[in-house]
Amino acid sequence: MEKAFGPPTPPVKKAAARAALVDLKDSSRALLTECFRQFGIESVVTSAGSVDRLRQEKFEACVLNLRAGAENFMDAARTSPSNSRIVLYGIGGNAQEAMRYSKFGINAMFHEPLERPAALKLVRATHMLVLHEFRRYARIPIMT
Repeated sequence: MEKAFGPPTPPVKKAAARAALVDLKDSSRALLTECFRQFGIESVVTSAGSVDRLRQEKFEACVLNLRAGAENFMDAARTSPSNSRIVLYGIGGNAQEAMRYSKFGINAMFHEPLERPAALKLVRATHMLVLHEFRRYARIPIMT
């Protein structure tokens, strides 16, 4: 009976979500790579000068320091056709720094210096948003 339907098809592997780590210190990069890996998110190291890469490749998340030059990268992310819904993580000291970048819609903030428990807690809280599992974040009532 099984032969009537042909050979079984191999399972399709879903592409892993990717997070761009932009101009981070080695210690921060290692910590965030480990945190994202625990939730099945691949980390890609890039520099702030590689805005063209953002227009050519699809990323589900982006982590960058909130300092001079971050505006260009965030603007390129929000205006890119494939990355306009990217989850932006900022690394900064306080809320006042984050307010300067509010027009770019930063989704989450890591406080410097990065600490493992706090970083893991933030990634755990937002990893479903990175994986585009919106049903946990938006509830739309439907009447049948």
